[in-house]
Amino acid sequence: MIEVKIHDDSQGSFEKAMKRFKKLCQEDGFLLELRDRKHFIKKSVKKRQKRLSAIRKQKIENKKDQ
Repeated sequence: MIEVKIHDDSQGSFEKAMKRFKKLCQEDGFLLELRDRKHFIKKSVKKRQKRLSAIRKQKIENKKDQ
């Protein structure tokens, strides 16, 4: 269970508190991890995706060099 505490400022509004909360979650990587855990992905599929991503990046770099 994740516990998040946002201290209430007398000047702060709910919108500002929500903005700070979203920023903290983004910096922590919580939302990214939550999205990744939404569906199970086999190790072989992850490995294949990583390899294909590396190939795409290499092709882009090769095009830039030419």
